[in-house]
Amino acid sequence: MTRVVPNSILSALSNSEVEPFYAVDLAFQSGALRLWTGFGTKTINSATYTGTGTLLTIDGLEEAGDLSARGTNLTLSGLSSTVLTYALTEEYQGRLVTIYWGLNGVTDVVEVFSGYMDQMTIVDDADSATVKLTVESRLITLEHQHTIVFLIGFLACKINQ
Repeated sequence: MTRVVPNSILSALSNSEVEPFYAVDLAFQSGALRLWTGFGTKTINSATYTGTGTLLTIDGLEEAGDLSARGTNLTLSGLSSTVLTYALTEEYQGRLVTIYWGLNGVTDVVEVFSGYMDQMTIVDDADSATVKLTVESRLITLEHQHTIVFLIGFLACKINQ
């Protein structure tokens, strides 16, 4: 996916020290859950994100040179009851997820992933809860549409015979 990196980020990357972060926007039906990999709150694109520190991890985030649909995994550990409520009560499958990358001290961010919530696994032990969310790329819809078009075309041929 071609993206434009804002000049403010390019300039900041020449500094001797940079503090990168990720921000995740989970569009649940009852409202967005916005988290970032720092501490405190952060405003990104006029929305407030809650800091998770080291409790949010993102695995499998990679670029593809072709149009293949690559997913990623989000893991939230040491969860509060609010996040756990989303995991237990919300209809989450197919809901939009957007992941941004940015630098502390720079207002601009780069969208590095956009996709849909797929599977959620919850591990709850005596000390804390962990939620692992599998997210599918938006490109997965292209694979589904081809299947539907193929089936419709196949059925039309069978009916006309």
